[in-house]
This record gives sequence, structure tokens and C-alpha cells, in this order.
Amino acid sequence: MRLLITYCKRTTFIFFLSLILLLSINIGEGFKVLASPEGKVRMFIFYAEDCSHCEYLIHDLLPQLEQKWGPVIEKRLFEISDAQNYDLLVALENQYDDIENEIPTVFVNQYVLGSLPEIEENLKDIVKECILKGGCDWPFLSELVQPDAGKTAVSDKTTHLAYFSQPGCKECDRVHYLIKNLEQNYPHLNVREYDLSFEENMELELALCIEYEVPRKKWLTSPIVFIGEDYLLGKDLDKAHLEKLLQKYREVGSSPPWDKVEAESSQTQKVLVREFWSWGPVAVMGAGLIDGVNPCAFAVIIFFVSWLTLIGRKGKTILAVGFIYTSAVFLAYFLIGIGALRFVQALVAFPWISLILFSFTAAFALVLGVLSIYDYLKARKGQLKEIKLQLPAFLKKKIHQTTHRFMDADSGLGKHLIAAFAAGFVVSLFEFPCTGQIYLPTIVFISHIPTMKTAALSYLILYNIMFVVPLLVILSLVYWGTSIPYLVRILEKHSALVKLLTAIFFFSLAGYLIYIVL
Repeated sequence: MRLLITYCKRTTFIFFLSLILLLSINIGEGFKVLASPEGKVRMFIFYAEDCSHCEYLIHDLLPQLEQKWGPVIEKRLFEISDAQNYDLLVALENQYDDIENEIPTVFVNQYVLGSLPEIEENLKDIVKECILKGGCDWPFLSELVQPDAGKTAVSDKTTHLAYFSQPGCKECDRVHYLIKNLEQNYPHLNVREYDLSFEENMELELALCIEYEVPRKKWLTSPIVFIGEDYLLGKDLDKAHLEKLLQKYREVGSSPPWDKVEAESSQTQKVLVREFWSWGPVAVMGAGLIDGVNPCAFAVIIFFVSWLTLIGRKGKTILAVGFIYTSAVFLAYFLIGIGALRFVQALVAFPWISLILFSFTAAFALVLGVLSIYDYLKARKGQLKEIKLQLPAFLKKKIHQTTHRFMDADSGLGKHLIAAFAAGFVVSLFEFPCTGQIYLPTIVFISHIPTMKTAALSYLILYNIMFVVPLLVILSLVYWGTSIPYLVRILEKHSALVKLLTAIFFFSLAGYLIYIVL
């Protein structure tokens, strides 16, 4: 009996031990993570020869980790211009359910680090974690990557592909490597890559977008591919969709998209291209001019000139001091514009944030348009003190105090010029809550129009030139003897027209942004 009990205990112990081992094996298989028996931290790194981020990772960041932990770290490098290496990258991404990463990409333990910022932020901590757990083995691929013989079958028919990208676009870089990979598998694939930083390439893509009936809101986006009668952009531009199209045209081939546009482009398409290309600068110039003649900007420059007159400055002195003051206004607004543009461009890189930004700006423009109509009606009645879109009283007081402090009556011309520059810069910051009502929506507009993105700084300069032109006109009129009271009367007389033009601008901008969102 005692032997039987002992035997049962041993049998039970062996059963539970076996069960635990089986469960641990199944769990390990589920996560696809294998421990390294030697305590090594092993990783796969996918890189490109022409990638500066890859060079930094391989020659700077990794040596730092290897110097700290020595032989514990082991790596395998895969250059993705090799077709098999690219296929391995795609297979691992699909298995880890983390696709379309930037280059370089690192696979270590159960983690995928798909960009240099992500690698810099997380790789060191992941290595520490793996060391504490006894290391990790090479990334596990459940199925070997085998080339599909059907995809590489030889055909006498050439398939032509047009690919448009722009510098600094990480999505474009990944598609570039994808297409290079496909060229090795499809010998009769003829690719032309176009850089959208060149005007002629932007015109070609716009014509192709019209020819292929790409939705207007997607015109001049990148990356985008045209092949046969089809195009791919956004999330659809991946290996699976591209190979599907290449299979579609493998037996019959396809004509070059660029020739198709040149041969079949109608006069209507040419007019559309010319119209789309030219209206952006006009809109920016109009916005800057409207902003420059609004009561906020005019009131400040008139007060500034009045103060100069009050402290005994005349003629060329007013002209010189006023020009320096205006230059400072230009510089301040331009710097504000650069900061705002960089911020907006960073936001619009994310589709859902872009949608929120454009929706908010459209709503904001509608509200400002309604308020401008209200101000227009009040201005027509001569009730200028009741208009809504003007500088608050406390900011007006602050501007006056700043001007008094900088522009001392006892100073000479040299000190006046320095003081005028300082006053112009500081006053512009106080004035911006009023004038920025037009400036900021215009920056959102610039950030979205594809033809304007590549020359955004030039458009900011153009906007701010038009903004200060009315200020220079005021200075010239004062220099030629026009009195300040007369200028004030002129401003009051035309303030209703300015408000009406402002309302038209806001409603037009809101309509355009609503069209983008919808």
C-alpha cells in the first residue's frame, strides 16, 4: 500500500512537471521570443547604404552600446537593396504586426523599433531589460521567406511606372526602397522617379492627377505611383498592392504614364494646371495686403508717426525712423510665421491631427467672417468703437507705453533708429493677437497647398512684404506733407470696405478648408 501511494505521488509529480513544461513551451511559441542560452542580446538591423540615419546608428549609436556591454550584444545587418533582405524585412513586419516602418528598423526580443528617434529612445532600455532576463535570441521567423516563382516570371512586355516623392519624406524613402526591390524581381519594370522639389515635376504630377481622376484633395501628395490605368498613394502604396498591379500588367505591359499625359492632355487640363499653379501666390498677397490695411496695424503705425511728430521729428527723420520701425515689424512677423509654419507642418504629417486642425481653422475662419460682417455694418454707421475685431484696450495702452519708453524725445537720430527697431519688434508681439487673425489661417492654407509647401518661406516673405506695404505708404504720405488727422479720416472712411474684404477672405478660406475636410 505504501509503495502504491509513493508511486502515485511520483506519477502525479511527473504529470504536473510535464504539464508545466508543455505550457511554458506553448507560451514561448505564442510570443515568438526565444531566450539566448549564452545570455546574448541578439538583434536584426535593416538599413540602406544611402541612409544617413542608418550610418549614425551603425557607426555611432551601436558602438556606444557595444562599448558599454561588450560581447553581450550581437547583431546581424541586412542591407535592404538586396531583394531577399527586403523580403525578410516585410515578412518580419507582418509577423510582428508592425508594418511600413522607416529605415533603419531594429528587431530585438519582441520589439520593433521603426525609426531612428524610436531607436535612440528605446534601444538602450530594451538591451538592459534583455540582459536582466538572461538575454534574447535572434528574432524568430515562423516561416522561411520563399520567392514566388510566378511573380518573377519573365515577360517580354515592359511595365512603366512613375513614382513621385519629395526630400525629407520618410514614407517616400520606404517606397523608394520597395520599388528598388521590385525592380530586381521584375526585369521588365521601367521606373522613373520624380523629385517634387522641382517645379516641372510638380506640374507633371498635377497633370497625371487630373488624367487619372485623383480626388482634388489628394493632388500633389507624395509618395504616389502611377502605373497603367491605376495609381497608388497613402496606405495603399505597399508591397502587396504594388505586386498585385505588376501581376496585372505582367503579360500585357503598360504605356509610360508620362507619355500618356503629353499625348492626351486636353486644353481643359492645361487650363486647370495653370489655374492651380497661379492662384496660391495671389491669395497670399491678398491676405497680406488685407492684414496690412486692417485698423489694428494702421492704428499702431499712425500712433507711432504721431508720437514722432509730437517730439519734434520731421521729414527725413520720420522716414528713416519709420522705415527701421517697419523693418522690425517685418522681421518679427516673419519669425512668428516661421515658428507657426513649422508647428503646423509637424501636425499635418498625422492625418487625423491634420483633419482636426483644418476643421478648427475652418470653424475659426467662419466665426471671424461673421464678426467681420458685424464690424462692416458698424463701420458703415460710423460706430468704429463698437467693432469686435480690434486691439483690446489694455493692449493699446501697452503699445503706447512701450512706444513712449523706447522713443525718448531727448535722444539723437542714432539712438532713435535703435529704439525704433526695438519698439517695432516688441509692439508687433502686442499687436499680433489682432493681426494674427488673418496670418495664422493663411499659414494653415500655405501648409496644405502642395505647390506652396516647397517654397513656404518664400510665401511667408511675400505675405509680410504685402503686410508692411501699407505702413510704408503711410510713412511716405507723412514725408510728403500729409497730416495725421487727414490720414485718420481716410482710414475711418474706408474702414467699412476693409472689413468687407476681410469678411470675404475669411469666408473664402473657410469654404476651401471645408472642401478639404469633406
